[in-house]
Amino acid sequence: LLCAVASSALVLQEGWTDPTRNRFKLILHVVIIITSVVPPELPMELSLAVTTSIADLVSRCKVYCTEPWRIPLAGKVTVCCFDKTGTLTSDEMVLRGVRLSHGVGDGNMIQCADGTSTGSNEDLILPRNEKDTINEGDTNEPFSGEANIRIETLRVMVSCHGLATRPSPKTRGMTQEIIGDPLEKAVLAGCGWQLMRGDVVSPPLPPYGVSAIGGQKSQNRPNPIKIVHRYAFSSKLRRMSVLAIEVVNGAGTQPSSDVWLLTKGAPETIRGLLKDDSIPKNYDDVARYHMRLGQRVLALAYRKTGVPPSLISQLKEKERSQMERDLLFAGFLVLDCPLKPDSRRVIKELRATGHHVKMITGDAVLTATEVAKQVGIIGRARKERKGNSSVIMYEVRAVDHFTTGENESGEDDVSPSSSEFAFVPLYEDQGGTMGTIAFVSSNFPVVREMVTNNEMAVSVTGEVLTKLAIIAVQSEKRIAMPGQNTYIDPKTVLLHPAAQKVLQKIVPLVSVFARHAPRQKEAVIAALNGNGSVTLMCGDGTNDVGALKMAH
Repeated sequence: LLCAVASSALVLQEGWTDPTRNRFKLILHVVIIITSVVPPELPMELSLAVTTSIADLVSRCKVYCTEPWRIPLAGKVTVCCFDKTGTLTSDEMVLRGVRLSHGVGDGNMIQCADGTSTGSNEDLILPRNEKDTINEGDTNEPFSGEANIRIETLRVMVSCHGLATRPSPKTRGMTQEIIGDPLEKAVLAGCGWQLMRGDVVSPPLPPYGVSAIGGQKSQNRPNPIKIVHRYAFSSKLRRMSVLAIEVVNGAGTQPSSDVWLLTKGAPETIRGLLKDDSIPKNYDDVARYHMRLGQRVLALAYRKTGVPPSLISQLKEKERSQMERDLLFAGFLVLDCPLKPDSRRVIKELRATGHHVKMITGDAVLTATEVAKQVGIIGRARKERKGNSSVIMYEVRAVDHFTTGENESGEDDVSPSSSEFAFVPLYEDQGGTMGTIAFVSSNFPVVREMVTNNEMAVSVTGEVLTKLAIIAVQSEKRIAMPGQNTYIDPKTVLLHPAAQKVLQKIVPLVSVFARHAPRQKEAVIAALNGNGSVTLMCGDGTNDVGALKMAH
């Protein structure tokens, strides 16, 4: 090819100065000289290579490629991003139990058998089958089959979900099967309740012969519950709620005269919706303990609406924010999400070949960080481990420092100062190891070097990234249009050029992106692309679609 180019240049130079030569034919001959060294079979060979790659992906890996033009880009990938739930971990959740509180007022605490403020997994209470309670002494409590779980907690566990039923294709429609979130299916199955048609959940049937022995147990059996309205889960709100009522069961028990609001969601979100006297003193400690173990933690809450079922239409007309308030804490729901068998091997191979691996998930920071450690996204390779192999975990957090000044009109103006963000140790017991690192540009090279040497790892939430983006856009608009207040849409601010310029400096430092909504995931991939990286995104949910499209 080089010889052809040199020959073409010589022919063009000599022929261009000859006035007797036809310049059109001269250029045509130069093109012919260059293209003659390119095999005519090359386009066909490239197509054949892509076709062979597609066939190998299907036969060896069971992977179906819908966009073949992306295959040649695979060899250029430098950054690999993964979702957590259903991608690195299995979508088969395992119910570990619930953590319940006791006491009222200042004495309201989540039970901890070891006397600490966090307790342990030994304090988790699992639902029990009815057969385990047949021979226990008679009590006045409802015979729920969950002897260790309050009926208020049980009601939220079995009713606050988005599950549905459909005819099972395995039995050709003779039976019904449940479809929906694997987490909610695991909780319902763990409680032993059944989802019926019409959004009715029914308690487990008493064992054979129980109703014939005096009938007391079957009379105290809880009523089925009907879901009459759903406030769907929102990645922005990080919670879901339902309105539910009790219905008449086979024993003729009267239905409840109230409509219940049942809520579940992220612990930090639900905390702001609870009554002050309903929040246990060790609420945060217990939630962080289980998250640090890599477990999925959901807070459960409820309240009586005080409205009879006949007036349910009035409740449906109210704003969601009016309904989800003054809630009572019902406990923490804890689940395990085991890793997929090949997750560690895949991450190890990617890191060994020089790829940068990151996690982008909607889960909590502590949960995501622990899973990242388990699969090998965070940590040193074995050949790099010398002496102390621990990696110090940091999180980019917002700190409440503000500077007060005067705006153009002379009015007081409160704006974030440059020290509003910092690299803070993720775990309290590491606070004295290296301390907080100021979030300033001069420290970025130091942090980058420490991350490269696997001395530290950084995590960040989507909320913090959004705050950084808003500040960047505000600063640009104040310079371009001083004295004018312009509206900044939080939904699109992350893709603003000014925001992307800031994110492009931050995202290479971060290993775990936690509590990220779909738009925030997309913005992270866009920032990586803006740095010149060739990105790969692997995710299995609808909240990953934006990031999947943005990746190469």
